[in-house]
Amino acid sequence: MSSLPAHRTVRIGDALYVPAERTLTLGGREQRLEPRIAGLLDHLLDRPGETLGREELLDEVWGDEGSDEALTQAVSRLRQYLGDRSLIRTEPRKGYRLMVEAVPVLEAGRTPPAAARPSPRYSARVVQLAFVAGFVMALVIAALGWAFFGPKPVTVFEEITQPIEPNAPPERRTVRCEGDPEQCEQEFRPVADN
Repeated sequence: MSSLPAHRTVRIGDALYVPAERTLTLGGREQRLEPRIAGLLDHLLDRPGETLGREELLDEVWGDEGSDEALTQAVSRLRQYLGDRSLIRTEPRKGYRLMVEAVPVLEAGRTPPAAARPSPRYSARVVQLAFVAGFVMALVIAALGWAFFGPKPVTVFEEITQPIEPNAPPERRTVRCEGDPEQCEQEFRPVADN
């Protein structure tokens, strides 16, 4: 007899199996298993990853009525029902091995117990810190981009010079200086109009 709880649904690869009802569902299609095929699956599920000998399976599932041919056919049909031949591996001259463990499936509307819930990969605090760090980095990059590629300040000076000749009007000249305004003021000191 299987050690799986009779009422529990388990996932085997892509298929769902309910031991109590001996039903296997794959892709929305439900298949009721024959008692011996269900018994074979139950034995394989009891010891996943272990190679179960042919004689052991014949004795446990078929009793005195079993044969190698019956076991081979049952394994073949079970592979078809599961939809993935690689789930049951044949160990030459030894027996068969179920390559996956059954995963319990909860009934609709129930939440898994705390131990069964997947733990969050990252805590909320870490996610918050990552978001703030990303936001700060975006601001720094934007500021650097503005500093290098943004508009440059332009300072315009009007320079007035007194003419050398008497009675000539003063000369006016407009000077544009791009860059730091203090540096521009040192280079081009406007002459005040007196």
